Amino acid sequence: MDLPELPSRMFTVGEEPAAIRSISYHSDDTKLFKALCDCLTTDEYEDLKASKLGVFIKFKELGFGWTSRLVHFILCFQLDIKKKFELLRLVVSQPVRFSLIEFKHLTGLNCDYIKDLENPRCEIIEAFYRCDDWSRDDRKRLGYLAIYAEYIEGKKFSTATWASLARLVMDLENFENYPWGRMAFKVLSDSLKAKDLTQTGYTVDGFVQVIQVNVNNFVQKDLDEMFPEWDGDVEDHATDNIIKIMFNDPGWKWTMDCWQVTGTHKVVKMEVSPVKNEVSSVKTEATTVKS
Repeated sequence: MDLPELPSRMFTVGEEPAAIRSISYHSDDTKLFKALCDCLTTDEYEDLKASKLGVFIKFKELGFGWTSRLVHFILCFQLDIKKKFELLRLVVSQPVRFSLIEFKHLTGLNCDYIKDLENPRCEIIEAFYRCDDWSRDDRKRLGYLAIYAEYIEGKKFSTATWASLARLVMDLENFENYPWGRMAFKVLSDSLKAKDLTQTGYTVDGFVQVIQVNVNNFVQKDLDEMFPEWDGDVEDHATDNIIKIMFNDPGWKWTMDCWQVTGTHKVVKMEVSPVKNEVSSVKTEATTVKS
């Protein structure tokens, strides 16, 4: 079978940026989680864990081991795609997709389409220490805000949370049924797409831990369900061709010959002093190679 146009690698084989420093993230705020546990009774905590957003609490209780070098390694084998809300990487010759579909499969969160997903920003930790006389529902609302701030938005704890969210949580039923999975995926995707992987260190917003456990290739659905709807996304025929190839030829085997060796980003690697183990003054640059 003649291959159609496919996306290029982001980095040329053998020239992927080295993981010199760790990736920073804020979706594991021990202060916020401790304040949440101190605030709620055992029954209230279990109710929150059993809710539609409880997957984040269950994940926290697993004691997940973060490995930033592995995640950086994964990100550096990406394909350079146009889609705003999807990542594709290669594992040897096999394309591995991370889209809203895979995110929903991993988390079980509501990822349904909704118009005007984002609305614009309340300090939360302080509220935990003055909520003793609050009603059970109000304490549950505070717990939901904590989950949102720590895992869905996943920014530095001193960052204010959107005011419209505080209004939304007043209606518990609507809040619980809101497509927070779609929101969490968008926050993470937007942050990852904006990162310069050639830098010696960078911070990722959102629930970045899910990247480390995304081992599925593609979650199989009907062909017309394989392309999640997003406002503001762009057409990317080369990326769509990967899915179409697998649907048109279920026995298709990917090989290294399917992918170009040369990447679209040129990397000038930084030199590291063997004595001080410090980065020298030689800068790392990434420039898009124009065809």
